Amino acid sequence: MNLKAWLVIVCFFIWSIGSGWYYTCKIKQVCPGSALHSIDSLAIGFEYNNPQPFVSSHVFSFIDSLNSKSSGNNVLEVVGMYDTREQSNKAIDIGVERAELFLDVYRDSFTYDEVRVSSETMNLDSIVNYFSALEFRLYTKNEKLEEGNDRAILYIDDGDFSRLSPKIDAYLTYLSIEQNDAVVDLVGHCYSQDSAVLNYNCGLDYVNLIRSKMIDKGFNEYQVTAISQGDEMLLNNTDSVSRVEVIINN
Repeated sequence: MNLKAWLVIVCFFIWSIGSGWYYTCKIKQVCPGSALHSIDSLAIGFEYNNPQPFVSSHVFSFIDSLNSKSSGNNVLEVVGMYDTREQSNKAIDIGVERAELFLDVYRDSFTYDEVRVSSETMNLDSIVNYFSALEFRLYTKNEKLEEGNDRAILYIDDGDFSRLSPKIDAYLTYLSIEQNDAVVDLVGHCYSQDSAVLNYNCGLDYVNLIRSKMIDKGFNEYQVTAISQGDEMLLNNTDSVSRVEVIINN
């Protein structure tokens, strides 16, 4: 291969790297080590180890789009996400702090009957400059059930391990018809007992009740997992309400 051919190959290689960098950093604004989106393209973004939200001019249109989905008896859950390596300076985790700081400013802008907070962990591939760390989950609520797109919360009467309300039973029947191929995770919560161990066992009794009913309605036993978190996770970070979370993994 002569010198001219080698020069053509080298020039093409340099052009490929340069054009790829330009498209990634300047067009998509996702340079190596940066967040998936720049702060300007996020309605709400966060810095690593910082619970304070940074909002863009899009935040009110984002809130309006959420409010457009609101109707009677609806609940909005604001879920603060955090990486397990992040540290909080308060007793609450940094995910709850993120959700609460956002709602301190914007709670009155929402039209839902109830707005509450919770938190979940996430895994960041690397420490990034700005990232999205809030999820917004919508539930339709009655006195025994809150139902969302891929999850539900079932309220269990304390000490009742033998029967379910007709509304919960109807929801499980619906689930067995519409989501019969899904893998479903059940998480039990209980606060009525005298110790953490007893509350753990109580939560396990609740999820096993729901799991048994789901299997009776046609779910394969390998499709439904059941765990208890006992009295560890309060609803809305304040309310000790016995319940079973249903998480649908399609």
